[in-house]
Amino acid sequence: MIARRFQNISKYFESILQDSTVQAMLTPNGPLSPWASGLGWRTFSENGESYWGHYGGDRGVTTIMDFRPSDGTGVILLANGNMDGLPALVQVERRLFQEAERF
Repeated sequence: MIARRFQNISKYFESILQDSTVQAMLTPNGPLSPWASGLGWRTFSENGESYWGHYGGDRGVTTIMDFRPSDGTGVILLANGNMDGLPALVQVERRLFQEAERF
């Protein structure tokens, strides 16, 4: 069910937001880095694919939500632990995206 919602999110944005608003959401504000983000969304490329999403967390929790518009695949990860565990969580996310390519 979540995967289907991700597949429709870009169409949803297009139906209610102007193109310029979506572009502003995806345009980094500030220095470029893996953490650079637009209006809440960060964009990045990996292996020739574009992604957008958001990292987050608080004391004791780390979260990732990323979306690959080319095929409508999205991943949401919630984990116990501080941001120092983010590199391991990113590896889990990469594997989930790879596995999704099989379907």
